[in-house]
Amino acid sequence: MVRSVLVVVILTAAGALIAVGVVEGKGVQYRASIDVRSATADATCVYYACPQPVSTPQGNPYVLDQVNAILSPALAAQVAKRFPSPSLTTAKLVSHVCANEIGQSATIRVCYQAASASDAKTIAAGYGQAYVDWSNRQAVTSLTALNDSMTGLWTSLTSAQKSGLRGQTLRSQLDQVQQALTAFKSPLGGPNGAKIFGTATNQVSTVRSTPSPAKAAAIGAAAGLVLAIGLLLILPPLIRRPGSGDGSGGDDRPTSGSASSSEESLDLFTAPVDEPVR
Repeated sequence: MVRSVLVVVILTAAGALIAVGVVEGKGVQYRASIDVRSATADATCVYYACPQPVSTPQGNPYVLDQVNAILSPALAAQVAKRFPSPSLTTAKLVSHVCANEIGQSATIRVCYQAASASDAKTIAAGYGQAYVDWSNRQAVTSLTALNDSMTGLWTSLTSAQKSGLRGQTLRSQLDQVQQALTAFKSPLGGPNGAKIFGTATNQVSTVRSTPSPAKAAAIGAAAGLVLAIGLLLILPPLIRRPGSGDGSGGDDRPTSGSASSSEESLDLFTAPVDEPVR
């Protein structure tokens, strides 16, 4: 019984110490998150009917493409320009960023993990703003091409055509595209474009992603306790004396009676023969 208790205590304490050592060895990590609204389609789809992506159990295909863009080295390079530091490389940014679509909505949660809460919060905010800027630039590129095409078509119309129904419709669409271009170039962004909910500074939430020493010790102790119980149940010979409590008596040494009987049997074969052999 004493040995069983000793095994439990030792393994429980060892599990707690190992867990704390692993956590402290890796260092404290913090994860900061920011929610951004994703663009759900190309900006030109506001003015022309585009095939809408069909949502799947995995999410909206267009939004998932935006998630992949956030996780790409190309966007990481844009973030690195915001924080000029030799240690903050593109590879490091890619390895510490995460992004997930929330449900099947157009909201993407962008998070970043760092050794300090301040760094995690600052870089997460930078990632959110970098994505919004990149998405707006994509919209400007698409709308610029559309504006150039519509402008060329408008200038090719005669005065009579411009005053007709077709010309008036084209002029109205061209005005809307030009207004959208102006909006996407502004800090507020364009219609249905990517944006940060509120401001980057106010919307970032930070939590400690690695367990505290007390929590790590509790987890390690629980693991050690389970291991100790398993050893007590599966490997009893390791913690009990051989023969103790197994009902067999545990003593294989021969008794005095059996020893004398064996010696008498041996004398029958070794005693000298008194009579001659017939």
